[in-house]
Amino acid sequence: MSDTRHDRGWATLTRVNGTDDPKVVRRVAELSPDLARMIVEFGYGDCYADRPKDILDEQQRQLVTIGALAATAGCEDQLAVHANVALEVGLTADQVVEALVHALPYVGFPRTLNAIEAVRRVFERRGVWPDGGSAPISGG
Repeated sequence: MSDTRHDRGWATLTRVNGTDDPKVVRRVAELSPDLARMIVEFGYGDCYADRPKDILDEQQRQLVTIGALAATAGCEDQLAVHANVALEVGLTADQVVEALVHALPYVGFPRTLNAIEAVRRVFERRGVWPDGGSAPISGG
């Protein structure tokens, strides 16, 4: 692996997103290549790839991210991205939901309900459901 921040960040981003073409970076780059570069270099190069793995592993990092995004109004799209990443790094649907339930007394019902809906869309798209069940039929 190259030792540039961008290369480390890109390698981490594509691995945890499960794709060689992360939509978020591509869409941001259409409007601001600089912002896309910052996401890759700072977010995934400095804050993710270069942090000690023996303190927080990838799953723990995603649980922290899910809690932080649930606490921040208007971040449902990013929460959906990170719910998907959480599944990619090995968390279960049950663990993602439990993180949101645990956040409830700190973030409140409205933000938790918005977060659950963002996560639901990811689960339905991926065909996963808590307790090993399957997503209900649409509209049900």
